[in-house]
Amino acid sequence: MNGRRVLLVLQKEVREALRDRRTLFVTLVLPILLYPALMIGLGTVTARQQGKLRDAMQTLALEGPVPAALREALEKTKGLRLSAEKDPAAALKAGRIHLVVRAAPDFPEVLAAGGTARLELLHDSANEPSAEARRKALEVVAAWRDGILKERLAGRGIDPAFILPVDVPPASATDVASATRRGAHVFGRLLSFMLVVMVVTGAFTPAVDAVAGEKERGTMETLLISPATRLEIVLGKFLSVFAVSVATALGNLASMGVTFGQFASSLGVRGKVDFTLDAGTAATIFVILLPLAALFSALALALSTLARSTKEAQTYLTPLMLLAMPLSMVAVVPNIDLGFGLAAVPVAGAVLLFRDLMLAQGEPALLAKVIPMVPVVLGATALAAGLAVRWAVWMFGREEVLFRDAGEAFSWKDLRASRREGSVPGPGGAFLLPAAALAATFLVGQAVLRPEWALSPWTLVGQQALLLAAVAAGISLAGLDPGATLGLRSFPPAALAGAVLLGCGSAVATPWLVRVTGLEPDAGGPMAGFLESLLRGHSLPVLLLLTAALPALAEETLFRGWVLRGLRSEMSGVAAILLSSVIFGVFHMEPERIAFTAALGAGLGFLALRTGSLWPGVVAHALHNGVTVGAAKVWMEAPETATAVRVFGGQAPIAGIAGLAAAGAGLLLVHLSTRSAPGARDSLGAPPPSG
Repeated sequence: MNGRRVLLVLQKEVREALRDRRTLFVTLVLPILLYPALMIGLGTVTARQQGKLRDAMQTLALEGPVPAALREALEKTKGLRLSAEKDPAAALKAGRIHLVVRAAPDFPEVLAAGGTARLELLHDSANEPSAEARRKALEVVAAWRDGILKERLAGRGIDPAFILPVDVPPASATDVASATRRGAHVFGRLLSFMLVVMVVTGAFTPAVDAVAGEKERGTMETLLISPATRLEIVLGKFLSVFAVSVATALGNLASMGVTFGQFASSLGVRGKVDFTLDAGTAATIFVILLPLAALFSALALALSTLARSTKEAQTYLTPLMLLAMPLSMVAVVPNIDLGFGLAAVPVAGAVLLFRDLMLAQGEPALLAKVIPMVPVVLGATALAAGLAVRWAVWMFGREEVLFRDAGEAFSWKDLRASRREGSVPGPGGAFLLPAAALAATFLVGQAVLRPEWALSPWTLVGQQALLLAAVAAGISLAGLDPGATLGLRSFPPAALAGAVLLGCGSAVATPWLVRVTGLEPDAGGPMAGFLESLLRGHSLPVLLLLTAALPALAEETLFRGWVLRGLRSEMSGVAAILLSSVIFGVFHMEPERIAFTAALGAGLGFLALRTGSLWPGVVAHALHNGVTVGAAKVWMEAPETATAVRVFGGQAPIAGIAGLAAAGAGLLLVHLSTRSAPGARDSLGAPPPSG
């Protein structure tokens, strides 16, 4: 590769981008200028509307024996007007009034006897004037109630301090958070999310012009006959898209940071708020931003290569955003902590790190917890970016994609390897089918399953049946070879022993690793309750069928069959194993266990490719689940006598270490047993040649 040629392509792309001043203004300048205008306008309008709501007149009605003193206090309250509705509750629902003050039938008697009388403030929380009416009335009721309390205490000769043994100051008086931390808490989550959105949108416009636009202008052929190779052309275009993406993200971040800090009070944020970034935090965010921008730049460039025109390329922004949004929204979800497991998830780890870096400014103790996550996030994001660049290069090198006729209808075959004997799905299908299966599992479950079936054995059976049906439909619709796609073939007998060691060893090691890393799932969550009821309600053979045999068959068919071999068709075995294991971990929708599930998936993927067969992975997967469930069943039914099971379950480090050793020995045995079986062995190197 000639670096000078790459720079020449980069200079060409930058010059073309700078010539298109309208696009440059819309992409880079306009968003930066809009944030202050939007915040000023939004802050002014918000403050004015809040003032109007406070000053506006709300109507309320009284129902039941409301005392005259309270009625008089409500009538004198500014902004409240009494109404004589005959049916106050119906009038509130119809929107004719905003509040109903309802006294219980025995209200006067209970009050006179010194008891606690019931007074309800009926309101409509979805109606802002109604909520404001409740706020005003509640202040009146609270003052009137305090007056009655003072009278009762005075009548009995009791000091009012007697009923207030502990004085708890308001939160604003005891908040130890600095103004900077409050600002980071309020705006850091939002800015972390917005930063990813800006990286995606900043990369997409130049990427569309770099390839799809070049196709439309008819200059692609001229560029390809130049001395530059395909790789050099792609890298030059990639660097130009990458530069615009980084510039867009940084410009928007700076504008949003300054704007949000200045107008925090007008947006309803209470207390002193200061949102700034110190030099160290800004530099760290910038470093992490680089591989993140590279990831989305490469993805955008690959999608632009796939498109026949700029119009079609622009439609691909939606799926790219759908990929980025769920991963980036973890920053705004409460009570999600950044651990090593989440740090290894591309995009999600980056946005959580952005958030925590902003919160840790000026706090050495907090910063010491965040800094170790930086290399993990950088490594995971850089790996994902490298795979994305590899995909972009592959897409650009395919003549049938690069020069697809503008009138040719789009087909998912464009994402697959060329059809050949023993045909298998391509990378596009490897991503598409798990996503479709996950969506189908959710949608069918919502539409078909009755409420009493929720979190029941029928749920498990239905999920596994849908996975198998999805694979069968994919093979049938695409006309693929089932044997080649799934690996339905024999395997060396010694590999079976390796599969047994891997399945049992990983089952013993995982609980210990979970405890060591602190990534334990929520013991009080609905899934934990479901598993407990499943363990208590069924015999061990039924449990093994539901949680071991069926999931092993269905998930291995999808992930070590369709997904792994689809990825292997166009990439090295190592890359296919790693990427399929990440998809496998994410598919299970358990953030705390993604790393462990992905690690198991990597071992099962190694089994599948080295033996060329699906069945060793099915055996190992079933044993992993079966041993785990069996140990839990024994522990639950005989907790006093199941000391060995508790040790086996990960409470003793020796058990976890032994489990890791057994799993490693199993993989080694599979490797050695397949050395003499060249028909089954996969070199794990370059992808197989196209036939």
